[in-house]
Amino acid sequence: METWTATTDGVRVVSPAPRDIWQKVAEADQHASPFQLPEWTDAICADRNWQDVSRLYEFPSGRAVFCR
Repeated sequence: METWTATTDGVRVVSPAPRDIWQKVAEADQHASPFQLPEWTDAICADRNWQDVSRLYEFPSGRAVFCR
């Protein structure tokens, strides 16, 4: 899958979400469940022949948010 990046009003969006950043954010969140890990998305996409459309939103403040 090809990666794309866009920036609007200082918010950077990358899809699919970079796994290294996603993993760091998940590890820092004590409430993250296994269903929110990049490995889960990878497994589901492989098992169901689905496409990864996860997105990383990076805000000027440094905050990172993931969506899938």
